[in-house]
Formats: sequence, structure tokens, C-alpha cells
Amino acid sequence: MIAVPRAAMRNGIEAVRITGDSMTAGNTETDIKDGDVVLLDTKDTVIKDSRVYVVQIPGVGAVVKRVRFYGTPIDSMMLVSDNTKYAPFAPDEARVVGRVFEIVPKRRGI
Repeated sequence: MIAVPRAAMRNGIEAVRITGDSMTAGNTETDIKDGDVVLLDTKDTVIKDSRVYVVQIPGVGAVVKRVRFYGTPIDSMMLVSDNTKYAPFAPDEARVVGRVFEIVPKRRGI
């Protein structure tokens, strides 16, 4: 069970528990940490620069990444981790599951 803030409730949301530190950069306001839960708007799949999405990549699985567009044309999209120890990459194929709109922190120390 995941306690979802009432203000975040809407149709088309999914909750995903995060594993790993690729979206942890040392900013307590925006970091997504190992064990946190992110809420996705599965109806928001139109990619916009600098937003964070859950993306399904064949052979890899679901990843949480920030989308960045570099140069032109628009197909120069990269998936970027907030943690700089992970290199940006451009998947050959991907499906956007939804946009992350809320982070529900893991209760630390429990």
C-alpha cells in the first residue's frame, strides 16, 4: 500500500517504486531516491524538454529519466540521469509510460 496525497489523486495515475540512484543529484527538493515512489500521469505522454518520465525500453525495462533535446531536429532526444555518474543515452526504441508529477519519499530510517 502506498499513501498517495489527496491533492495528487486523478484519473490515469500509476505509482512506481524506484530502485537505484540515477535520479539523485544532491538536491533534496527534486531528487528521486532509491525506495521513493513516483506518481505518473499516464495520460501525459507527449515528451517535453527537461521533464521527467518513466520510459519503457525493450531489453532494458522501465527507467526514470529526464528528457533533453539537443540541437535539431527533434529526434536528437537524450534520456538523462540527474546523477552525473550515469551517461546520457538515446535509446533506439522507447515507449513513454507517463510523466512523473509527484515524488512520495520513502520514510527514511524505517
